[in-house]
Amino acid sequence: MSMSSWKESAKFWKSLPRRSLLIFLGGVFCLFGSLALVISIMNGATEQVWVAMVWVASTGGLAVMWAWCGVYRKIKPMIALFPVQFLSSNVLGWLLSWSGKPPADAASVHQRSNVEGSGALALIVAGYVLFILFFRREGRRYFAAHTEIALAGEIHRSLVPEVSRRIGDFEIYGISAASGEVGGDLVDLIESGGGWVAYIADVSGHGVPAGVLMGMVKSAARMHLSSANGTGEFLECLNAVLKPIAAPHMYATVGYLKCDAHGEIRLSLAGHPPLLHYQDTSKSVVEETVENFPLAMLPDIRFASRILAVAPGDTLALLTDGIIETFDARERELGIEPLKAILTAGASQSLNVVAAAIRERALRHGPQVDDQTVLLVRRLRGASTPTPAGDTIRLE
Repeated sequence: MSMSSWKESAKFWKSLPRRSLLIFLGGVFCLFGSLALVISIMNGATEQVWVAMVWVASTGGLAVMWAWCGVYRKIKPMIALFPVQFLSSNVLGWLLSWSGKPPADAASVHQRSNVEGSGALALIVAGYVLFILFFRREGRRYFAAHTEIALAGEIHRSLVPEVSRRIGDFEIYGISAASGEVGGDLVDLIESGGGWVAYIADVSGHGVPAGVLMGMVKSAARMHLSSANGTGEFLECLNAVLKPIAAPHMYATVGYLKCDAHGEIRLSLAGHPPLLHYQDTSKSVVEETVENFPLAMLPDIRFASRILAVAPGDTLALLTDGIIETFDARERELGIEPLKAILTAGASQSLNVVAAAIRERALRHGPQVDDQTVLLVRRLRGASTPTPAGDTIRLE
């Protein structure tokens, strides 16, 4: 077993309830204690019965200590066990010589063999029962946890469905693929105040904790946009909700696009990777950025946003770092440049095809170790382009 796999297995043993651990160690004691009696019988049962019992206690006890050190990855105590094992063997040898040999007549040997054989059989049965009890308890616990995780996965999939809509002059498509049963990425689209808001979020971490915070992000976003006709500070509202309830080490990056009733697009990024803007007139992709802190890091902060000039035929892409930061076998990052090429090549393709091509490119580059989410927005050709008025940068 490699050191990394040993370290991973130690996490399982550390999660064991104390009662399950005691049952397991009891099974180890019975198994190795029975081996001591079997060896005694094979040697002709030439020692005193009480010496055999000491041998059982010593062998079983040392086996328990070895098992405890092994499952908990205790290196130093394991090294200390070598001299203890050596000393125990010498002490048992001294006891054998000190106690003297019992009468070697056939009846006595037969009697001691029966006693030790019965003891060995009892220990084997006890060890078997304890191991079965251990496997049943942990199997029940594992399948209960597995069922809960599967249920959480179903809830996650219902919270993060595929987004595929056409609203006015815009086509919007989003999809999220979790790296496990429960993910921390979110893509969502909400119609509000004659326009719409499409956003993408990436909660730090993995698994159920990230999924729970992701659900809070979606709930807070929808509650905010369903009130006051969607007006107000979107990211500031989310930050105010999440900061008090998020664990100290958790945060969320968000990229969102807000389209008003006149078709004007406003972008804001809270610690999120740049938006990729395919410009149909120049057949090129530019990176659009807005510098802000991620959500749930600092209280009472304001978030900057900017207006984008989105012409007919343009495509906007927001991606989570699970795609951008995919690494190959040589630890080389995928990065943004290959994704720009996909956006350019997919200018005339449907958005779901472009999104699939982006994710397929990431999977070809390296294995998925993080949630991967794509949000694409395209202004349809033939649509009119609103002219941004006033300053294009503002605080929400």
